[in-house]
Amino acid sequence: MRHLICNSVYSKVSGLEPMLVPGDGVELLTDYDPVPDDFKGSVSVHLPYAIDWYGRWSGKREISDDVKDELIKYIYYGRDREEIVSNVRKTIEIASTEHPPYGVMHACSANFDELYEHDYSEKDSDVVSAFTEMVNEAVSYFKNGKPPFTLAFENLWWPGLRLTDAEGFRYLERHLEFDDWGICLDTGHLLVALKGAKDEEEALEMLNRTVDRYPKDMLDRIIAMHLHVNTSKEYISSFKIPDGFYDKGHMGRYSSAYQHVTSMDQHLPFTNKGVKDLVERLSPDYVNHEMGAVDIKDRVEQYKIQRSLFL
Repeated sequence: MRHLICNSVYSKVSGLEPMLVPGDGVELLTDYDPVPDDFKGSVSVHLPYAIDWYGRWSGKREISDDVKDELIKYIYYGRDREEIVSNVRKTIEIASTEHPPYGVMHACSANFDELYEHDYSEKDSDVVSAFTEMVNEAVSYFKNGKPPFTLAFENLWWPGLRLTDAEGFRYLERHLEFDDWGICLDTGHLLVALKGAKDEEEALEMLNRTVDRYPKDMLDRIIAMHLHVNTSKEYISSFKIPDGFYDKGHMGRYSSAYQHVTSMDQHLPFTNKGVKDLVERLSPDYVNHEMGAVDIKDRVEQYKIQRSLFL
Protein backbone atom coordinates (compact mmCIF):
# COMPACT_ATOMS: atom_id res chain seq x y z
CA MET A 1 0.00 0.00 0.00
CA ARG A 2 1.46 3.33 -1.06
CA HIS A 3 0.48 6.64 0.50
CA LEU A 4 0.02 9.81 -1.56
CA ILE A 5 -0.93 13.46 -1.28
CA CYS A 6 -2.95 15.40 -3.87
CA ASN A 7 -1.59 18.21 -6.01
CA SER A 8 -2.64 19.90 -9.22
CA VAL A 9 -1.05 21.25 -12.39
CA TYR A 10 -2.78 24.51 -11.44
CA SER A 11 -0.78 24.67 -8.20
CA LYS A 12 2.01 27.17 -7.74
CA VAL A 13 4.03 24.62 -5.77
CA SER A 14 5.50 21.40 -7.14
CA GLY A 15 8.14 18.99 -5.85
CA LEU A 16 6.29 18.04 -2.67
CA GLU A 17 8.17 14.77 -2.13
CA PRO A 18 10.83 16.22 0.24
CA MET A 19 8.00 17.32 2.57
CA LEU A 20 6.42 13.86 2.69
CA VAL A 21 7.10 10.64 4.56
CA PRO A 22 9.89 8.86 2.62
CA GLY A 23 8.40 6.67 -0.10
CA ASP A 24 5.15 8.64 -0.36
CA GLY A 25 4.21 10.40 -3.57
CA VAL A 26 1.71 12.62 -5.39
CA GLU A 27 -1.60 12.04 -7.15
CA LEU A 28 -1.69 14.85 -9.70
CA LEU A 29 -4.79 16.51 -11.14
CA THR A 30 -4.00 16.86 -14.83
CA ASP A 31 -5.48 19.03 -17.59
CA TYR A 32 -5.96 19.11 -21.37
CA ASP A 33 -2.37 20.32 -21.90
CA PRO A 34 0.86 18.36 -21.37
CA VAL A 35 2.00 18.00 -17.77
CA PRO A 36 4.52 20.77 -16.96
CA ASP A 37 8.06 19.58 -16.29
CA ASP A 38 7.87 20.75 -12.66
CA PHE A 39 5.09 18.23 -11.96
CA LYS A 40 6.56 15.22 -13.74
CA GLY A 41 7.33 12.22 -11.57
CA SER A 42 3.95 12.10 -9.85
CA VAL A 43 2.88 8.58 -8.93
CA SER A 44 -0.71 8.72 -10.20
CA VAL A 45 -3.13 11.07 -11.88
CA HIS A 46 -6.62 12.45 -11.44
CA LEU A 47 -8.21 13.27 -14.79
CA PRO A 48 -9.97 16.64 -15.22
CA TYR A 49 -13.70 16.37 -14.72
CA ALA A 50 -16.83 18.08 -16.00
CA ILE A 51 -19.66 19.06 -13.69
CA ASP A 52 -22.68 18.34 -15.91
CA TRP A 53 -21.47 16.16 -18.77
CA TYR A 54 -24.69 14.11 -18.49
CA GLY A 55 -26.83 17.12 -19.38
CA ARG A 56 -25.17 17.38 -22.79
CA TRP A 57 -24.65 13.65 -23.33
CA SER A 58 -28.34 12.98 -22.77
CA GLY A 59 -29.48 16.16 -24.51
CA LYS A 60 -31.56 17.09 -21.47
CA ARG A 61 -29.88 20.45 -20.92
CA GLU A 62 -28.49 23.14 -23.19
CA ILE A 63 -25.23 24.99 -22.71
CA SER A 64 -25.84 28.01 -20.53
CA ASP A 65 -25.29 31.43 -22.12
CA ASP A 66 -22.91 32.47 -19.35
CA VAL A 67 -20.45 29.60 -19.99
CA LYS A 68 -17.51 30.88 -22.06
CA ASP A 69 -16.26 28.69 -24.91
CA GLU A 70 -12.97 27.93 -23.16
CA LEU A 71 -14.87 26.59 -20.13
CA ILE A 72 -17.22 24.25 -21.99
CA LYS A 73 -14.91 21.23 -21.63
CA TYR A 74 -14.68 21.80 -17.87
CA ILE A 75 -18.44 22.13 -17.44
CA TYR A 76 -19.82 19.62 -19.99
CA TYR A 77 -16.73 17.87 -21.53
CA GLY A 78 -18.07 19.15 -24.87
CA ARG A 79 -20.99 20.50 -26.88
CA ASP A 80 -22.21 17.11 -28.10
CA ARG A 81 -21.43 13.42 -27.79
CA GLU A 82 -18.68 13.45 -30.39
CA GLU A 83 -16.85 16.33 -28.71
CA ILE A 84 -17.38 14.82 -25.26
CA VAL A 85 -15.78 11.53 -26.31
CA SER A 86 -12.92 13.37 -28.03
CA ASN A 87 -12.15 15.41 -24.92
CA VAL A 88 -12.37 12.46 -22.54
CA ARG A 89 -10.00 10.55 -24.83
CA LYS A 90 -7.64 13.55 -24.87
CA THR A 91 -7.49 13.67 -21.05
CA ILE A 92 -6.48 10.01 -21.02
CA GLU A 93 -3.87 10.53 -23.75
CA ILE A 94 -2.33 13.51 -21.92
CA ALA A 95 -2.17 11.63 -18.61
CA SER A 96 -0.73 8.51 -20.24
CA THR A 97 2.55 10.34 -20.93
CA GLU A 98 3.19 10.12 -17.16
CA HIS A 99 2.79 6.30 -17.22
CA PRO A 100 0.66 6.21 -14.09
CA PRO A 101 -0.54 2.90 -12.63
CA TYR A 102 -4.03 4.39 -12.44
CA GLY A 103 -5.99 7.53 -13.20
CA VAL A 104 -9.03 8.68 -11.22
CA MET A 105 -12.20 9.65 -13.07
CA HIS A 106 -15.37 11.03 -11.48
CA ALA A 107 -18.35 8.79 -12.29
CA CYS A 108 -21.13 11.22 -11.36
CA SER A 109 -22.77 14.31 -12.85
CA ALA A 110 -24.55 17.30 -11.32
CA ASN A 111 -27.57 19.21 -12.60
CA PHE A 112 -26.88 22.92 -12.05
CA ASP A 113 -30.43 23.35 -10.76
CA GLU A 114 -29.72 20.78 -8.04
CA LEU A 115 -26.30 21.74 -6.70
CA TYR A 116 -27.84 22.38 -3.28
CA GLU A 117 -30.05 19.30 -3.28
CA HIS A 118 -29.82 15.84 -1.75
CA ASP A 119 -32.71 14.41 -3.74
CA TYR A 120 -32.17 14.40 -7.48
CA SER A 121 -34.32 14.26 -10.60
CA GLU A 122 -31.92 11.89 -12.36
CA LYS A 123 -31.54 8.24 -11.44
CA ASP A 124 -28.10 6.91 -10.52
CA SER A 125 -28.65 4.06 -12.99
CA ASP A 126 -29.29 6.46 -15.89
CA VAL A 127 -26.12 8.45 -15.18
CA VAL A 128 -23.96 5.34 -14.72
CA SER A 129 -25.42 3.90 -17.94
CA ALA A 130 -24.48 7.07 -19.85
CA PHE A 131 -21.06 7.06 -18.16
CA THR A 132 -20.26 3.54 -19.37
CA GLU A 133 -21.32 4.49 -22.91
CA MET A 134 -19.07 7.54 -22.84
CA VAL A 135 -16.05 5.75 -21.37
CA ASN A 136 -16.42 2.68 -23.59
CA GLU A 137 -16.40 4.85 -26.69
CA ALA A 138 -13.43 6.92 -25.50
CA VAL A 139 -11.39 3.83 -24.60
CA SER A 140 -12.23 2.06 -27.87
CA TYR A 141 -9.80 4.38 -29.69
CA PHE A 142 -6.81 3.03 -27.78
CA LYS A 143 -4.76 -0.03 -28.72
CA ASN A 144 -6.74 -3.27 -28.32
CA GLY A 145 -9.66 -1.25 -26.94
CA LYS A 146 -7.93 -0.90 -23.57
CA PRO A 147 -6.98 2.25 -21.63
CA PRO A 148 -3.23 2.96 -21.36
CA PHE A 149 -3.55 2.78 -17.55
CA THR A 150 -6.16 1.50 -15.11
CA LEU A 151 -9.16 3.80 -14.84
CA ALA A 152 -10.27 4.20 -11.22
CA PHE A 153 -13.86 5.44 -10.98
CA GLU A 154 -14.58 7.75 -8.06
CA ASN A 155 -17.84 8.18 -6.16
CA LEU A 156 -19.55 11.46 -5.35
CA TRP A 157 -22.93 12.33 -3.83
CA TRP A 158 -24.48 13.59 -7.07
CA PRO A 159 -26.28 11.13 -9.38
CA GLY A 160 -24.11 8.31 -10.65
CA LEU A 161 -21.65 6.13 -8.75
CA ARG A 162 -22.34 6.97 -5.10
CA LEU A 163 -21.18 3.64 -3.57
CA THR A 164 -23.79 3.66 -0.82
CA ASP A 165 -24.45 0.13 -2.07
CA ALA A 166 -23.23 -2.21 -4.81
CA GLU A 167 -25.76 -1.24 -7.50
CA GLY A 168 -23.55 1.21 -9.41
CA PHE A 169 -20.60 -1.16 -9.24
CA ARG A 170 -22.70 -3.97 -10.69
CA TYR A 171 -23.71 -1.78 -13.61
CA LEU A 172 -20.09 -0.93 -14.35
CA GLU A 173 -19.19 -4.59 -14.13
CA ARG A 174 -21.89 -5.58 -16.62
CA HIS A 175 -21.46 -2.80 -19.17
CA LEU A 176 -17.81 -1.72 -19.32
CA GLU A 177 -16.21 -3.27 -22.40
CA PHE A 178 -12.70 -3.49 -20.93
CA ASP A 179 -11.40 -5.00 -17.72
CA ASP A 180 -8.63 -2.58 -16.75
CA TRP A 181 -10.70 -0.56 -14.29
CA GLY A 182 -11.17 -0.22 -10.56
CA ILE A 183 -12.84 1.85 -7.87
CA CYS A 184 -11.42 4.88 -6.06
CA LEU A 185 -13.42 5.03 -2.84
CA ASP A 186 -13.67 8.59 -1.56
CA THR A 187 -14.61 8.45 2.13
CA GLY A 188 -15.62 12.11 2.40
CA HIS A 189 -17.88 11.93 -0.64
CA LEU A 190 -19.48 8.78 0.73
CA LEU A 191 -20.22 10.53 4.02
CA VAL A 192 -21.95 13.38 2.18
CA ALA A 193 -23.98 10.84 0.18
CA LEU A 194 -25.01 9.32 3.53
CA LYS A 195 -26.08 12.83 4.65
CA GLY A 196 -23.24 13.48 7.02
CA ALA A 197 -21.68 12.48 10.33
CA LYS A 198 -21.62 14.55 13.50
CA ASP A 199 -18.09 13.47 14.50
CA GLU A 200 -15.27 11.12 13.50
CA GLU A 201 -16.59 8.23 15.57
CA GLU A 202 -19.94 8.36 13.79
CA ALA A 203 -18.18 8.81 10.44
CA LEU A 204 -16.17 5.62 10.95
CA GLU A 205 -19.26 3.74 12.08
CA MET A 206 -21.11 4.86 8.93
CA LEU A 207 -18.22 4.00 6.64
CA ASN A 208 -17.64 0.58 8.19
CA ARG A 209 -21.36 -0.23 8.10
CA THR A 210 -21.52 0.67 4.41
CA VAL A 211 -18.38 -1.25 3.49
CA ASP A 212 -19.71 -4.29 5.38
CA ARG A 213 -22.41 -4.54 2.70
CA TYR A 214 -19.98 -4.55 -0.23
CA PRO A 215 -19.58 -7.97 -1.89
CA LYS A 216 -16.09 -9.45 -2.08
CA ASP A 217 -15.64 -8.85 -5.81
CA MET A 218 -16.50 -5.18 -5.28
CA LEU A 219 -13.96 -4.93 -2.45
CA ASP A 220 -11.36 -6.44 -4.77
CA ARG A 221 -11.98 -3.62 -7.28
CA ILE A 222 -11.17 -0.89 -4.74
CA ILE A 223 -7.63 -0.16 -5.87
CA ALA A 224 -7.39 3.37 -4.46
CA MET A 225 -8.88 5.54 -1.74
CA HIS A 226 -9.27 9.26 -1.27
CA LEU A 227 -9.08 9.41 2.49
CA HIS A 228 -10.54 12.34 4.44
CA VAL A 229 -13.42 13.06 6.80
CA ASN A 230 -16.38 15.43 6.99
CA THR A 231 -18.27 16.15 10.19
CA SER A 232 -20.91 18.26 8.49
CA LYS A 233 -24.15 16.50 9.48
CA GLU A 234 -25.61 19.51 11.29
CA TYR A 235 -24.78 21.82 8.39
CA ILE A 236 -26.32 19.45 5.82
CA SER A 237 -29.52 18.94 7.81
CA SER A 238 -30.09 22.65 8.53
CA PHE A 239 -29.08 24.21 5.19
CA LYS A 240 -31.57 26.35 3.26
CA ILE A 241 -31.22 27.23 -0.44
CA PRO A 242 -30.45 30.97 -0.73
CA ASP A 243 -32.88 33.34 -2.40
CA GLY A 244 -32.16 34.10 -6.05
CA PHE A 245 -30.20 30.92 -6.72
CA TYR A 246 -32.44 29.80 -9.59
CA ASP A 247 -32.21 33.21 -11.26
CA LYS A 248 -28.50 32.75 -11.97
CA GLY A 249 -26.84 31.14 -14.99
CA HIS A 250 -24.75 27.99 -14.68
CA MET A 251 -21.57 29.78 -13.66
CA GLY A 252 -23.48 31.96 -11.22
CA ARG A 253 -25.09 28.90 -9.67
CA TYR A 254 -21.74 27.14 -9.45
CA SER A 255 -20.12 30.14 -7.77
CA SER A 256 -23.05 30.39 -5.37
CA ALA A 257 -22.90 26.70 -4.49
CA TYR A 258 -19.11 26.41 -4.15
CA GLN A 259 -19.10 27.48 -0.49
CA HIS A 260 -21.93 25.04 0.17
CA VAL A 261 -19.99 22.17 -1.41
CA THR A 262 -16.86 22.85 0.63
CA SER A 263 -18.91 23.22 3.81
CA MET A 264 -20.33 19.72 3.27
CA ASP A 265 -17.19 18.14 1.83
CA GLN A 266 -14.61 19.53 4.22
CA HIS A 267 -11.64 17.30 3.32
CA LEU A 268 -10.38 17.24 6.91
CA PRO A 269 -7.78 14.80 8.24
CA PHE A 270 -8.88 11.88 10.37
CA THR A 271 -7.42 11.92 13.89
CA ASN A 272 -9.19 8.74 15.10
CA LYS A 273 -6.86 5.73 14.93
CA GLY A 274 -9.77 3.54 13.91
CA VAL A 275 -9.41 4.77 10.34
CA LYS A 276 -6.32 2.58 9.96
CA ASP A 277 -8.44 -0.52 10.52
CA LEU A 278 -10.92 0.66 7.87
CA VAL A 279 -8.17 1.21 5.30
CA GLU A 280 -6.37 -2.02 6.08
CA ARG A 281 -9.51 -4.13 5.72
CA LEU A 282 -10.08 -2.59 2.28
CA SER A 283 -6.39 -2.96 1.43
CA PRO A 284 -6.20 -0.61 -1.57
CA ASP A 285 -2.96 -0.32 -3.51
CA TYR A 286 -2.94 3.45 -3.04
CA VAL A 287 -4.23 5.82 -0.36
CA ASN A 288 -4.40 9.48 -1.28
CA HIS A 289 -4.59 11.67 1.83
CA GLU A 290 -6.77 14.17 -0.03
CA MET A 291 -6.68 17.19 2.22
CA GLY A 292 -8.68 20.35 1.60
CA ALA A 293 -6.36 23.20 2.62
CA VAL A 294 -5.78 25.62 -0.25
CA ASP A 295 -2.32 26.65 0.95
CA ILE A 296 0.10 23.85 0.12
CA LYS A 297 1.96 24.10 3.44
CA ASP A 298 -1.31 23.77 5.35
CA ARG A 299 -2.28 20.83 3.14
CA VAL A 300 0.99 19.07 3.93
CA GLU A 301 0.39 19.64 7.63
CA GLN A 302 -3.08 18.07 7.30
CA TYR A 303 -1.54 15.16 5.42
CA LYS A 304 0.98 14.64 8.23
CA ILE A 305 -1.80 14.54 10.86
CA GLN A 306 -3.66 11.78 9.04
CA ARG A 307 -0.54 10.01 7.76
CA SER A 308 0.79 9.68 11.33
CA LEU A 309 -2.05 7.24 12.08
CA PHE A 310 -0.43 4.74 9.71
CA LEU A 311 3.15 4.96 11.01
